[in-house]
Amino acid sequence: MISDGVFMITTFLPASFYDNPDLLTRFDGANKVRYRHSTQDGVITVTCGKMTGADVIWKYTADADISRQMQYTFQVTKGKAKLILITPDNNVTTLVEQDSAAVNDPESSESDFEHTIDLALKKGKNQIKIVCAKGTSFSLLFEIR
Repeated sequence: MISDGVFMITTFLPASFYDNPDLLTRFDGANKVRYRHSTQDGVITVTCGKMTGADVIWKYTADADISRQMQYTFQVTKGKAKLILITPDNNVTTLVEQDSAAVNDPESSESDFEHTIDLALKKGKNQIKIVCAKGTSFSLLFEIR
């Protein structure tokens, strides 16, 4: 039943799903083509040839409120995508958002996509999701310290 709801949300309402914090905290699910998610030596790599919807890419249960840093490289080659942090109280924070126009800009360089961001994690279960508008292609590499 839930999978049917996720299918309907990601297939028929991708624009409203992408921008709706309430739906993003309650549902995981995405239509994915050529999706890869791997971890090696603490570095997480996620790539997808075509995705619509949201997927949890990192989880952490904190014993207390803490701060961590995330170093990342994020490139959207088609469509638009964002990384969101969801804290235990279901607060949604957009960490980064990008569309393919930034990658296709002739004045941008590879270093434009290498960044560090502070994460304010709350006591309890925290998670990061990637959220993609319809038919988004992307690559993401990140490490949290």
